[in-house]
Parts: sequence; C-alpha cells; structure tokens
Amino acid sequence: MKFSDFLKDEIFSVLLQLVCAITLTIYLRALSLGTGECALILLGWFVVAALYYFYKYDRTNRILTEWESALQSLDKKYLLGEMLHNDGSYQLLRLIQILKGALKSMTENVSKAEQEKEEYQELLEKWTHELKAPLTAVLLLCENNPSDVTRKISLQAGRLAYNIEQILYYTRLGYLANDCLIKAVSLEDVLNTAILSNKQLLLQNHFSVQVQPAGYTVYTDAKLLGFILNQIINNSVQYKRSNPTLAVRAFETDHHVHLEIQDNGSGIKESDLGRVFDKGFTGSNGHRREFSTGIGLYLCKGLCKELGIAICIRSVVDEYTCVRLSFQKGAQRLP
Repeated sequence: MKFSDFLKDEIFSVLLQLVCAITLTIYLRALSLGTGECALILLGWFVVAALYYFYKYDRTNRILTEWESALQSLDKKYLLGEMLHNDGSYQLLRLIQILKGALKSMTENVSKAEQEKEEYQELLEKWTHELKAPLTAVLLLCENNPSDVTRKISLQAGRLAYNIEQILYYTRLGYLANDCLIKAVSLEDVLNTAILSNKQLLLQNHFSVQVQPAGYTVYTDAKLLGFILNQIINNSVQYKRSNPTLAVRAFETDHHVHLEIQDNGSGIKESDLGRVFDKGFTGSNGHRREFSTGIGLYLCKGLCKELGIAICIRSVVDEYTCVRLSFQKGAQRLP
C-alpha cells in the first residue's frame, strides 16, 4: 500500500489535526503568547502527529502484506481466515471474525452446490444408462428383421443413441480421470468399430468411405477414442454435400502418430476455425441447420485433453474439412 493511499483514508483525521492546530494557535495568540513559543508548540504537535501517522501506516501496511503473502501461499484460498492473526487490535479481531464467518458460509454453500451437482450427475448418468437398454433392444430387433422400415427405425434409434452418449459424456467431462483405461490400442480396430457403428448412417447418406491401413498401436482409452471418432463422423454427415466422401489415414512423425479424418463437405469459414471447439458454437453452417447444438467438437476437445491427444482442424469452405488427432509416442508400428 502506498503512503499516499493511506493518507487518502486518513484525510478527515489529518484535516481535524490542522483545524485543531489553527484553533490552538489562535487561542495561544489570544493569551499574548509570543510567535516563537507558538511556533515551537506547533512544531512539537506536527512531529508527534507525523510519528503517529507513520507508525499507523507501517503497522497497517505490514499487516496487509502478511495477509497477501498468506493468501498467495495457500492452494485453497478460502482457508485464509485460519491463517490470519490479530496483533492486539480489537478492530482487527472483529474484522477477522467477520471474514471467517463469510468464508465459512461460502465453503458451506460451495460444498452444498458440489454435492447437488454430484447427485444430479449420478441421476443423469443412471437415466442415460436406463435409456440405452431399450435402444439397444430396438437396434437388435431392426438388425434381426431387415427391411426398409426397420432400416429407417434403426437410423433414428442410432441418432437417439448418439445424442444420449453426448449427454452422458457431457455430464462426466472433467471427471473421467479415474474411469480412463489407458492401454495399448490398435488404431485400426478402433477405426473399424467406429465406422461399423455408423454404418447405417453412412449408407443412408450415400457416403464413400476410404480407409488407408492404420497399423499403429496408440496408448489411449479405446471407448473414449471411439466416442471422439463418432462425433467427427457425425459432423461429416451433418455437413455433407453431393457425392460425399470420408477419407481416413494414419501416419507418423518423429514424436507422434497422427490420425486424419477428412470429408468433402461444406467446410468451415476461416473466421470460425478458431472457435469451433467452443461450447455451443455452431458457426455460419450451424445457423443453417435446425438441430445443430455445437456440443460435439466441444466434447471432442475436452476428451482429447483428458487423454493427452492433440486435436486440430483445417478446412476450406465448399472443399473439405480435416480433423487431425495426434497421439504421443508410445505408439508403435504393428508388424
């Protein structure tokens, strides 16, 4: 704290000192006291007052500095009240008590909010799992009774399952560390599973799929990677143009294994590329589509962060969109 800032807080006290000094001077002169004696008394007054203000400034500044240092040293800032001490001032004691009361109330409210969030998350997860069971049954029925109608039903059921998966991972985003199973995974196996699970969607939209051999092993969670690939594939379908294609290739550099998924869809404006991973951002393409939520790529970015995968997008409007996933080595070329 600067001394000038301190004086601003003490301005009324300083003005009172000046008024008292002027009043005393008038009184002493009325008593016919000489100018020298008056000046000596006023000098003593100002020396004592200056010493008092400098002492008070030093004390206040020292206490505030100690409190700021204590705050900076804490990982959990809300424990500051427990770190403060009183140097004998009743005002400071009352201030510390008030601060402790406010921080206690805040921590109680935060704890309550966290508990409610956990309960809500558990309920939502349970609800989504309950929905997945009948959907799986519908898909199996359609698969065992193939026809034009069941294929259409299967497509819509698949879309519903896709949205339920989005809800599930959205609620769990940021809490997946304990659920991740990181192990060596065949990139080709995960790719084939993702394409197979979206088979009806790709067929219904007349996609031509080209997959170059991806004989790499990467260290990741296969289930989460599969979900990320599903989001990317669904985005390609959502923004398709005529004669749609989906090209997938994998390659390696010195420190990474890269997986690229490229379509020939409507593309993304250069001005939108920097925001495609923002939650709820749909861009100019999304505004033209009624059911675009802007959640898919946000989830991809969040899950990639959890898994230590770098994700980036490049695109040219009306030409292509390419999503690249980069895995740290650890990844070995399969024989």
